[in-house]
Amino acid sequence: MGIILFILALIVILIVIMIKMLNAPKKTMKTIENSGDLRGKSYNELCEMFGKPTSVSVESNGEKSAYWCKTNGFQIGHAMSKDTTIYAVFDSNGVCYNYSYESNR
Repeated sequence: MGIILFILALIVILIVIMIKMLNAPKKTMKTIENSGDLRGKSYNELCEMFGKPTSVSVESNGEKSAYWCKTNGFQIGHAMSKDTTIYAVFDSNGVCYNYSYESNR
């Protein structure tokens, strides 16, 4: 009888944990459409909005490019709208001066 109560308590605890995880506030990425013009925003501001980039490259002149990619409902970093890619270019001061995106919803 004691083991049955233990198993039932464990099941209840697991269910409560799963419900809390599903209902927890998610750190979601703003959709690109609601973000406004990205030009003039810093690299750190874009990382706050979209999460850690999928890849980053730095040129010899100090310019940086960052790429955020999410497909099929999964992404490394924050959640993005379905099938979204963002490519941003930053000057040597880390300020975005050009970007492009694609979103398939």
